[in-house]
Amino acid sequence: MRGAEPTADLPRSSSQRYESLDGLRGVASLVVVLTHMMLTQPAFWSRVIGDDKSPLSALETIVLRTPVRLLFGGDKAVILFFVLSGFVLSLPWLNNRARSYGNFLLSRVCRIYIPYLVAMLISALLAAAIGGYPIPGASGWINGYGWTNHLQPLGAPSVLLMLNNVYSTWIDNPTWSLVWEMRVSLFFPLIIIPVARFGITGVIAVAAALWGAFHAGQSIDAHFTAASAFLGDVHHAFYYASFFLIGAILAKYRGFLFYACSDRGGIGSIAMVIAGLTIWLTTWGAKTELMEGLGAAALIVAAASSGLFREWLMTGPIQWLGKVSYSLYLIHVPIIMGAEYLLHTRMSHADIACIAAATSLLLAEVFYRAVERPSHELGKSITSRSKAKRAPVHAAQA
Repeated sequence: MRGAEPTADLPRSSSQRYESLDGLRGVASLVVVLTHMMLTQPAFWSRVIGDDKSPLSALETIVLRTPVRLLFGGDKAVILFFVLSGFVLSLPWLNNRARSYGNFLLSRVCRIYIPYLVAMLISALLAAAIGGYPIPGASGWINGYGWTNHLQPLGAPSVLLMLNNVYSTWIDNPTWSLVWEMRVSLFFPLIIIPVARFGITGVIAVAAALWGAFHAGQSIDAHFTAASAFLGDVHHAFYYASFFLIGAILAKYRGFLFYACSDRGGIGSIAMVIAGLTIWLTTWGAKTELMEGLGAAALIVAAASSGLFREWLMTGPIQWLGKVSYSLYLIHVPIIMGAEYLLHTRMSHADIACIAAATSLLLAEVFYRAVERPSHELGKSITSRSKAKRAPVHAAQA
């Protein structure tokens, strides 16, 4: 029995971190990069998205019909990001160190929006300079979701307001998930406060409210299709908020979950890894994304509990991936697209993908130091000054 260890691992303030979860985020970001590398390959695109029904080769069988396919499960990795955000954002409320709503939003703007804006600007400039036409022989992902478009005036408000519509999503398409990160952030306190105060009753109430808001929003969007298309289907914010709710539940009951999975020398952690990956490998039909959220929850519990999985996530290279994970997520597609446009007449798509992936890892560190870290520090500085200004008032009131 290792009874006290998981409890000792719990953050006691909003500033402390589960460093193993940083590693998990890094691995998920790398999976997104690998997925987009594969989508640049015409044969892979035809198999996964297209209509190629011919017999699989030995390599295709390994990639598509074995657990190896999890290395290219970018959709699952994005769901994990949402659940992980819900977990991390919940901790200050559960540790009685919640910030004011204004400081919370300022922190999210600095953490997410500023790096997003810089990445979109860089990508838009590159797209305007070297893109604007389909690449002969390239995959449907390159020519359908990349820089074949031209910049339009409505692209500016789409980017600045994170509208997630056709005027901007092609510039750097992974940023679609950041739109929902920011939109859910606008009402996240309404998710975590009932969960923190009322437990299961709060969870049920929030889940019911999100379900109702989603269907009401869906009806409104259906009646105002033009506005919905321009604003990016607003009702989906309530759908993706459900994954934040899963993360909030994990945070609320983390003591019990991490204790149970750390028991018996970490066997529970291994079991949770197996459970999470099994859920991800199973086809669930219409409930696929919901089940992917539960699989993500299992992996988060395993990552934060004592065991070999957490120890691996704490190793130097994985921690580095975690540190630069957001920067890597933002810049890898512009690098892939830029490499395709510059090199497609000189080398194969496979070689281009490998070069782009290596370059992305190198430039992720640069982007982290030049943009992401300063933005994060700016947010901490602003919120710290705000707290300092309010402190004398609180002291006088006390």
